[in-house]
Formats: sequence, structure tokens, C-alpha cells
Amino acid sequence: MNSKLELFVDCDWTIRQPSGQGRFIDHPDQQKVIEGADQALQCFKNKGYIILGVTNQAGVAARHKTLKNCIKEQQKTLKLLPQLKGIIFCPDYGTTCYYCEGHYFSEVTSKAYAGEYRKPKPGMILQFKTNGSSALMVGDRNEDAEAAVAAGIPFMWTSDWLAKYGR
Repeated sequence: MNSKLELFVDCDWTIRQPSGQGRFIDHPDQQKVIEGADQALQCFKNKGYIILGVTNQAGVAARHKTLKNCIKEQQKTLKLLPQLKGIIFCPDYGTTCYYCEGHYFSEVTSKAYAGEYRKPKPGMILQFKTNGSSALMVGDRNEDAEAAVAAGIPFMWTSDWLAKYGR
């Protein structure tokens, strides 16, 4: 029996970036795809991977953006990058988890992972990783690498991923 193939990919500065000059996306429409990310995602989709975005969004708890705008931001990313099945995000400091897929969004917080959602904790990955799957995490920060290690899956740096698959 073939196991499922899953790619967990960080969002900010791995597949998307602000279209303005700031470090963060302030408005859902102020984002653009990082060069090569769409090709890299398509490469994995062509190999049969289920691709999920995984992103900390503590800007909601810090009141830099609203939960409503954060959800719209994820939905806009899904439109820009249709290779993604969905995006998992933590809008606070680890206690809550949401999932967006197309126009659908829902809080998916589980008691099993409460307090473990914000990367470098592995809750977002573990809640969505299929048992027995072959998975990979891609990201640009140490917290992404630490979350992958804590979830027991391999990790690849964004720069390496884009260099290898983003052509």
C-alpha cells in the first residue's frame, strides 16, 4: 500500500511576501508569490503530494490585524497558489488553530494540541499529518525547522527548495 505524500510549507517568506515595503502583510491584497514558489509547489503537486500551508499569525493577538483580515489573507493566498489544498494558521501564541480551504474556514483547535500550535511547537503539523504518510516541511526560519523535528518529519530550507524545484 502506498502511503500519502504530504508537504507542509511555511507561508510568509517561503511562498508569499508583502507586495509593499513592510515585513508583514497588512492587508489581504498586499501580497505576492515569491519567485519560483509556484513552480516548486507545482512540482510537488505533480508528484502526488497534498500541500498544506502552515503559518504563525500572532499579529492577530497583537492586534496588528483582525482575525477576519487574517482569514481573508489566507484565502487570497489560496487563490494565488491553487496548488495548496489549504492553510493552517495559529492567530495567537499557541492555543488556537484555524484551517482555510477555498472559501471555507473553521476553528479546528483540538485539546490534544492546545498550547502546541505556534511554531516551533508541532501542533499544526501533527493535527493535519496523516498517520503513515511520508511528509516534508519547508520553511525559512529556525522555528519551522524545530517544528518539523518536533513532528518527526524531514525539513528543507526555503532557499534550497526554491533552488532545486523553483525553476
